[in-house]
Amino acid sequence: MAKQDKIVLSYHDSLLRNSDVFLLKDSHWLNDAIIGFYFEYLEQTLESNDNSKNIKLFSPEVTQLLKMTDQEFPFISTDMDYIFFPLNDCKKSDAAGGSHWSLLVYSKAEKTCFHFDSAHGNNNTEARSFGLKISKQLLGDETASFKNVQCPQQDNGYDCGIFVLCFTDAILEHLESSPSVETFTEKEATFSCRAKLPQERAAAKSVVIKWSFLPDHAFNQSCFFPAELL
Repeated sequence: MAKQDKIVLSYHDSLLRNSDVFLLKDSHWLNDAIIGFYFEYLEQTLESNDNSKNIKLFSPEVTQLLKMTDQEFPFISTDMDYIFFPLNDCKKSDAAGGSHWSLLVYSKAEKTCFHFDSAHGNNNTEARSFGLKISKQLLGDETASFKNVQCPQQDNGYDCGIFVLCFTDAILEHLESSPSVETFTEKEATFSCRAKLPQERAAAKSVVIKWSFLPDHAFNQSCFFPAELL
């Protein structure tokens, strides 16, 4: 690890370094640390606003652990009404990796796993298998339905993580007024996410700045990032 790669943010269970935050600049693929922090921030915001709908957002690390092991985990509760999982195509259980992110949302009332993939279903096989595993723990003998949602698609090789953040923000906003993820998929996915997408990276930057040790102008000055990253 480079000496200059300092810790710039510590927020509940999340820790970000310069090299993580740098990925929010322009055209970069987001790693598990950035997505995990943003999910942590969203969940803390929900809890502070009285999370009466029992919404849970799992980190990429926990999602990967669940995906790669067969045992049941006590922190997945049948009391959870909605569960958000950021899925990666990494096949390793003991190391970070992979090249693509997608979002799986479990809806208890609808008994359905909704899959949002911005790369033409690149993660469909992973998501379907993972959804089946999760539904067995949550529903017992029943199996949750699985639905690949028609959603906005990326036109580059690096924005999949930004799309996951965008989908998550848009669905959470939708759930404030509707209990159904299905109705979001039918009416709002394309329009809502296309409207949010251009601002999503900037929004994530703002959240990082708010909770980090970085000054407001950090993303505009290269001196705040290790030279080897620039």
